[in-house]
Amino acid sequence: MLALLAMTALAAAPATVPASPCRAESLALRTDGENGNFNGMSHGGTRLIVRNTGSSDCLLPGLPTVIFLDADGKTLATERKAPAGMHPGPVVLPVRLAPGAEASTPLRWVSGEVYDDSRCVSIARVGVRYGAKALVEGLASGRICAPGDAPAAVEQPPLSVKK
Repeated sequence: MLALLAMTALAAAPATVPASPCRAESLALRTDGENGNFNGMSHGGTRLIVRNTGSSDCLLPGLPTVIFLDADGKTLATERKAPAGMHPGPVVLPVRLAPGAEASTPLRWVSGEVYDDSRCVSIARVGVRYGAKALVEGLASGRICAPGDAPAAVEQPPLSVKK
């Protein structure tokens, strides 16, 4: 009897439709400085927001590849700092994004000359790479700094879906 009840409950449960990876053509990107919330003592940042403009659910990488560009469109040398507590490396599941839904992550970086051999460059745009394509959005202003010839470190937690 218990087995019959369990089978009936499973049959009544809606099936989850598998989602395909999101395509760049079905996504929109924007940034939000949150009225200076990310800017402070030698630090800068922005919230990166990805919206599904398509007509079906799709999957985004939980830690998408973020790029920074200068005013000439040249990609700047940056590296993502692993989220806290994820050593030796992050294992992050994809994020399911319904049509019209948004996922976001706060990005933070050093913007002041705090290193003995600081090297700072101006950031004009930020983007997210999906395969061979990238969605790119302008930033009001900003700069990113690193020690010497090292790539600039960017804090990037996994994407979270707005509820």
